[in-house]
Amino acid sequence: MRRHWAPRFGGETLGGRFLRRFRAVRRRTSDAADLDPGCLDVGGEGIAVAIAVIVALLLLIFIGIPFLLALLDLVLLLVLTALGVAGRVLFRRPWTIEARHRDGTVHTWRVTGLRASAARRDEIAAALAAGVVPAPDAPGR
Repeated sequence: MRRHWAPRFGGETLGGRFLRRFRAVRRRTSDAADLDPGCLDVGGEGIAVAIAVIVALLLLIFIGIPFLLALLDLVLLLVLTALGVAGRVLFRRPWTIEARHRDGTVHTWRVTGLRASAARRDEIAAALAAGVVPAPDAPGR
């Protein structure tokens, strides 16, 4: 008693079996093609295919390529923004908080750390709303 992983082909080789099946399928499809020659005559089908190719090419040129370039530009912008924020955070570069009054005076504060600068911004906004201008931060803060 034996167990087989694959069915036996008898006296036929694998290549011979493939050719036999390929010829049978080809015979069936050619018989079906003889029954229905198509909806257009041979010249009309060629013209329809040529028009479809031209339309597809024009769509690719005027819509596809600009869309891909815009997408590439957006990805590049996002990568550069992420690298800029990561560089500022990793190298501990101070964030600049700027308050501009209606009369044109500008007050600036430099705060190290993303979370610390957000908290300090809120503190400065609350102090300015109360009418007090906070002093600039010390270099350590």
